[in-house]
Amino acid sequence: MIAELDPLNNLAFGYANLNSEDLAEWGYISVNELLENGAVTDKEWEPCSFREALKKIEKDRVRDGLEQ
Repeated sequence: MIAELDPLNNLAFGYANLNSEDLAEWGYISVNELLENGAVTDKEWEPCSFREALKKIEKDRVRDGLEQ
């Protein structure tokens, strides 16, 4: 999830969780790199707190059958 965006440098700061809290981290990434690797924008996303975002993401993963 993206927390901050630098549109001048096309750089994002956010939280990545690779299906394990042990592999989760905050960091910077190129927006182009995200898009080249299959990321899609969620046009319906509304700004919210980190905790609220985690709940929404978990709910979406369960709905889409991605939760293990």
